[in-house]
Parts: sequence; C-alpha cells; structure tokens
Amino acid sequence: MTQEIHVRRYDIDWLRCLAFLLLIFYHVGMYYVFDWGWHIKSAEQSVWLQDVMVWSNQWRMSLLFFISGLVTSLADHKLSHWAILKERSSRLLLPLIFGMFVIVAPQVYYEGLTQDLFEPGYWDFWLHYINPNSEFLSDHHGPIGLLTWNHLWFLPYLWCYSLILLAIYPWITQVLSHRLLQSINGKCALAVLILVMLGIWFYLRPNYPVTHDLFNDWYSHGKYFWVFVVGFALDKFPVLWQRLIECRRGLLIVAFMCYVFIIMDRHQMFQPLADLYTRSNGVRL
Repeated sequence: MTQEIHVRRYDIDWLRCLAFLLLIFYHVGMYYVFDWGWHIKSAEQSVWLQDVMVWSNQWRMSLLFFISGLVTSLADHKLSHWAILKERSSRLLLPLIFGMFVIVAPQVYYEGLTQDLFEPGYWDFWLHYINPNSEFLSDHHGPIGLLTWNHLWFLPYLWCYSLILLAIYPWITQVLSHRLLQSINGKCALAVLILVMLGIWFYLRPNYPVTHDLFNDWYSHGKYFWVFVVGFALDKFPVLWQRLIECRRGLLIVAFMCYVFIIMDRHQMFQPLADLYTRSNGVRL
C-alpha cells in the first residue's frame, strides 16, 4: 500500500506573499496619488502615480482570490471539509471581527476628523461606532450603523466563497474529473477562462457598481468567485496548469501590450483616430 505524499508548494507561498506586498504598496500609493478618492489624502500628490497604479488595478484582488482557491484545493488533499471550514472561519472571521472593532475604528475616526464631522474624542466616537442603533452621523451609516469592515471586505467574501465551494464540492469535483473535460487541451481551457471573464466584465460591470457590501456587489462576486473557482480547479486540472507554464512568456508580453494600450488611451493618444472616426464615413465603413 502506497501513501500519498503532498509536498508543500513554496511557489504558491511566495506568490501569496508577493500579492499581499503589492496590496500594501498599492494602498500606501492611494494616499499620494492625485485625483483618486481616498479616505485621507496627502498634501503632496503625484499624477504619474496613476500610470503606475493602474497597472495592477484590474487584477490585484483577483490574484488573491485565485491563490485562495488554489490553496483551498491543496488543503483538500489533507484536511476534511469540516476541518477546512473551521480553519477558514478561525483565520477569516475572527480577524474580521477584531479588525472591525480595533483596526478599522481609528481609520474611520481620523477620516471623520479630517472632514470636520465631529470634535476630537476617540472613546466617545468608538462607543457610537460599535452601536448599530446610534444616531451619531446618521448620514454616514451603513447597514449596521457606523460599524464597517472597510478594506477588510476580502475576508467575508473569501469565507462565503469557501462555504459555497464546500457546499457544491461533490458536483464540482465530478465535473472536473469528467472524461470530456479532462480531454480538453490547454489552449481551449485557457480560452474558456478568458471568455467567461470577458462576459462578466461586459454584462455585469456596467449594471452593478462595486460596493463591497457583500449583498449588492454582483460584478465583484462574478469576477472574484470565478477566479476563486479557477484557482481551485487548476490543482485538479493539470493540463491547464501545464499550458499556463508553457504560455507564461507569451501571456506576459500580451499583458504588457495591454498595459501600454491602457496608458496610451489614458493620455488620449488615440484621440486623432476617434476624431477621424466621427468625421469620416469611409473610416466607419
């Protein structure tokens, strides 16, 4: 009888660390970037930071959910579903509760001070902050008063996605192990992943603005739950993993070209073409 040995994926550990490091630098940059709304802004703001930060705008959070899905699949090799749920709850919900009451509270307090919404006095503010029935700053209340998870929204989203994935686990593993799906080559699988993401971007993004309130955030759910499931499936779909490895240089070139295109468009370098399109019937044809 052979015993299955699962080697720790240090490459995934490194990718997760780099993703969170990028997230930290991005949020620090929001303090200094010019003309982008943020809770507190520096008096010294930089326009060129916009071009730097737009590089990761569309994928930095998707990368975190993708890695989380992959880690969930790797944990499935050695933990029961109940153990995974317990681990996720302790690692996500407890930090979320602590963060909302201890970490986020001073952030909201100092933001309110900079906007002259109330007089200094953190303890009085905190008592109103933790009371969902308080009438203090009622114009700024959310569903539970002033209490908010702010930028910790990733934690409840990931917990809910994990719960959903474990609930549909028998079905999704049956689909992933189906002979027809396993026979699909890497190119087709990669094309399907991209087409689904494009569909989410075109059909959900215009109709459902990002809210991060969990209940009315369907574009974010479509995008993040999809990449979460893709991350989970990647561990169980070796042909796609191998295809991504083989295409990594080409995909990097495409990503760089798309970034250049976005920057050129932001600086209106395509405006002459747009003007020509509006003036010339020949160009339209």
